[in-house]
Amino acid sequence: MKTKSITFVGDSITSGTGATAGNSFASLCKANFPKMFPEYSWTVSNLGKPGATSDFWLNGTGVCEGAVRQREQKIPALCTANNFRWIEDFPPKAYLKEAADITVFMLGTNDCAPGGIPLYDFTIDMLEMLVSLVTLGKQVVLMTPPALNEKYWTGGRNNKVLAEYADAIRNLAAANKLPLVDNFATFQARSGKINDYFQPNKINVNGTDLDDGIHPNDAGHKLIYDALLASIKTILSTPVPKPPVKGAGISPASAALLGSMVFCTSESPVSRRAALKYFAGMLTLAMIPDSSASFKKLVQLKVEG
Repeated sequence: MKTKSITFVGDSITSGTGATAGNSFASLCKANFPKMFPEYSWTVSNLGKPGATSDFWLNGTGVCEGAVRQREQKIPALCTANNFRWIEDFPPKAYLKEAADITVFMLGTNDCAPGGIPLYDFTIDMLEMLVSLVTLGKQVVLMTPPALNEKYWTGGRNNKVLAEYADAIRNLAAANKLPLVDNFATFQARSGKINDYFQPNKINVNGTDLDDGIHPNDAGHKLIYDALLASIKTILSTPVPKPPVKGAGISPASAALLGSMVFCTSESPVSRRAALKYFAGMLTLAMIPDSSASFKKLVQLKVEG
């Protein structure tokens, strides 16, 4: 029997917070894929970690304040959908150590929080992560995070800012011809009944239980699962990509990013980071004419600066 592995990389939503045991989107995949795709022997790994940002997964830094507080107070996970381990259990680039056949990224909710990861840095982090997998011949799925329920507690986040991070993910998917699961749009389209996808979840903030506007409930996770399932079906019916040779088979943006990594040695991390931003910024402007005006302006300012 052929084997197939899939790894989910994300934050507390990916970890299953908000869903009851066995009903997070990752848990549904683990339970259903062997039955739906019996021609494969499946290995399903969930690297969702509460508080995680793009910078956490890439560099081991950039964890949101709430997760730090949970760790310091030894507060357990907000649900029991998955085994919970502290973020220290995962070194930088843990997603790369897994190197699954399919890696699904869903980040942005903590990046967009006050004091989180700036949009430009988030975009570069995501690009570097996906390129590191694509160049190994692995398949990558990008998911936008669900829109927030702003009627309830969101920890200072709002959908206006989160929409910019979702837009960056869409741009990356388009530029690199990757499958996109647009959860932000899916939840926004149901804004009139948004409570149905979050209630009755609660979140403890400084000892007080508040209505949770960040973590979807079982119904919300089912929305994510259904949309992701469509992408997985497409991937499984498509030939597995071969690792690119000398830049072939990946987007110009990815090739330029790889070039910058070659010319900037690990002994000069500051120069390397600057080169990553320069190449990715210039090529993002050139490649995606339908990018949002705000995203283009942000990149242009960074490049000129």
